[in-house]
Amino acid sequence: MRTLRDGPAGGPPDPGRVFRLIELLREVRGLLEGSYRSIRVEGEVAGLTIHHASGHRYFELREPGAVLPCVMWRGAAEATKAPLAEGKRVRCRGTLTIWEGGGRFQMIVQLVEQAGAGDIAARIEELKRKLQAEGLTAPERKRRLPDFPRRIGVVTSTTGAALQDVLKVLARRVPVPVVVSPCAVQGEGAVASVVAALERVGRCEGVDVVIVTRGGGSAQDLMAFNEEAVARAVVACPVPVITAVGHEIDVTVVDLVSDLRAATPSEAAERVAPTRAAVAERFGWAIERSRRAFRARLVGEARALERFSARLPRAEGLVGPPRQALDQAVERARQGVLGRLDRRRRRLDEVHRRLSGAHPRWRLARVRGRLSTLQARLLAWKERALGAAFAHLDLVEQALRARGASWSAPLRERLGAASARLHALSPLGVLARGYALARTPDGLVLFDAASVHPGDRVDVTLARGELECEVRSCVSGDALVQKRVL
Repeated sequence: MRTLRDGPAGGPPDPGRVFRLIELLREVRGLLEGSYRSIRVEGEVAGLTIHHASGHRYFELREPGAVLPCVMWRGAAEATKAPLAEGKRVRCRGTLTIWEGGGRFQMIVQLVEQAGAGDIAARIEELKRKLQAEGLTAPERKRRLPDFPRRIGVVTSTTGAALQDVLKVLARRVPVPVVVSPCAVQGEGAVASVVAALERVGRCEGVDVVIVTRGGGSAQDLMAFNEEAVARAVVACPVPVITAVGHEIDVTVVDLVSDLRAATPSEAAERVAPTRAAVAERFGWAIERSRRAFRARLVGEARALERFSARLPRAEGLVGPPRQALDQAVERARQGVLGRLDRRRRRLDEVHRRLSGAHPRWRLARVRGRLSTLQARLLAWKERALGAAFAHLDLVEQALRARGASWSAPLRERLGAASARLHALSPLGVLARGYALARTPDGLVLFDAASVHPGDRVDVTLARGELECEVRSCVSGDALVQKRVL
């Protein structure tokens, strides 16, 4: 065992000596690694970190009031059978040391085991007693396997050898379709995966028996099949379940609640699917039994038919009176139908005679005659009425002409006098006497020369035609009067 350097007499270190830091840490690390090598420490995993590049695991083992930093190199982590998980209680084997670069006391872990193996066994026994108390392990609850399954479901890992063993055995026996519901059979998440696989295969149409299997392994590897959730999923499966978990000596909780336990996956396949010879023998026995039963049934039915035939009356005695009554009923019905047809025929003749008299051809002839008479009378009345009307109009026209001449003479005189006065006052008459009408381009009549300026345009209206003039000079009315006077 290595120790810290002592003084010359082998006692404690010289208190006057000054250690270099790296030297002190190395001596302490040698002491720890020599004294605490391959020790086992149990605690709860906390702060688990997996380095993404190197794959090393860094975590702490904790208990109330104590913390131990731990490092697990990648190779040791891949070789361990009990994976690390946050909050999981484990037992670690390794060496205590000091990391010089960080000055931290830590443990280098080489192996991780699940802690509390005795507790696990006790928990499994408690679960077995609980399921037994509920009657889930009772033999009378076990369901009978189908003699000829339509489809076989297999719940196992697709990468394990158990599936290949099952498929090889089934291939040598009667061909039956196989539905594989894959799941994880160990490690974290195996419980939920097996439960989901059982529920999935239970909903598959046509599956009438299920094999739950996996190969051998340690007790830790078989832990998923000792869980209550998996056991209750096996019980809840709607079809019979055969379990073949682990080796022949391994008995898990699911083996107790399943409908049949097989020692190996191959035995499970043999129990669920019959051989071709067994099927042929069974079919032959069934066919022979059916043939004997059918022959016995035919003989019995023939004898019963003979007894019933002897007890039945003759056909002539049963059918004769009803047949005679039927003939009479048919004759009465025929006579009734003939009488009804005769009455209908006479009624139809009467209706035909009446319709002939009321035929539209004769009615139209009568109407045409009446129309001809009315037309002649209308024409005669028209000629008389028009002649009287024309004579009356001639008299009225003569009277109007006589009275019109006497009425229109005074009016014509008054109209001529008014026309003469109007012509005298008309501007056109003034213009005809040599006067003119001057207006601006806007249509305003000019009364004063001061209203325009030299250069303005003036429109002059004469008795015949119009002139467009330009003002060259303007003379007001007063100046024009003075000029005329002078």
